Amino acid sequence: MTCESHRSKLRGSLAPRVSTALVAIVGLSIALTAPVCADTVNHCIDSCMDTYSGSDQWELQQGCVNQCSNQVNYGAIAYSASNGAFGYSFAYHSAAEANQHAVSNCSRNGDGCKVVLSFSENCAALAAGDNNRFATSLGDGVGDARGRALRACEHNGGKNCAIKASTCARD
Repeated sequence: MTCESHRSKLRGSLAPRVSTALVAIVGLSIALTAPVCADTVNHCIDSCMDTYSGSDQWELQQGCVNQCSNQVNYGAIAYSASNGAFGYSFAYHSAAEANQHAVSNCSRNGDGCKVVLSFSENCAALAAGDNNRFATSLGDGVGDARGRALRACEHNGGKNCAIKASTCARD
């Protein structure tokens, strides 16, 4: 069963019965790096459940399942033009966390890393030339994003442009 079919099954079988107060209590962002959606959703549900100690645990569980299976996925690409270091992130539930993790991953490879692209529910790529020129792009799929990034890098004067990073942040 794919992640999306699993989520569709969850959405179809559970009636949303969450009060406004409960939505405010469980409105949290979870930073997850695992690309496996079951682990992501289960971790989110566990974290959601830990924030509430009310008596109606079944209703809470249903609200947490609905919230966690419908979250937007964010990703980011960070790059340092001065030394070619790069890093990326995907499957985060806030842009801020995706950006932070992309910079952190990039910083493991060099200094001066900055977010060059933040995105959600899309695919993205970074292409860089050997003359410090680079470009990023979004696409419907990773191949589309990579092709667009390479063309943009060459258009920006990049020499010998090559893909440095590509990823998708969506279900």
